[in-house]
Amino acid sequence: MANNNLGNGLLAVLAGAALGAAAGMLLAPEKGSKLRRRIKDGISRESDHLLEKMDDLKNQITGKAREQRHDFEDSFNKFVEEAGDKTDDVIANLEKKLKELKAKAAR
Repeated sequence: MANNNLGNGLLAVLAGAALGAAAGMLLAPEKGSKLRRRIKDGISRESDHLLEKMDDLKNQITGKAREQRHDFEDSFNKFVEEAGDKTDDVIANLEKKLKELKAKAAR
């Protein structure tokens, strides 16, 4: 959830910056071809910057997912190991009780 909010916030800031830059260029007195080139270059720069940020965010999310998967696998393996230990304890107790019952029955 926090990563989603971070991504949305980052996207909003970048979009606002791009719109502000474009508005500033449109209001500045320049020759049309020069203005179009500046707008194109600005959009290209911002697009590259946005792609870098999105790639960084993707890498962060991928890293967190790997960590979570590793933590889950560790927890699951520990659970299975503890369950196996408990099963061995239950079997040992049942065998002990069975031996006691056989001894009583033999008397």
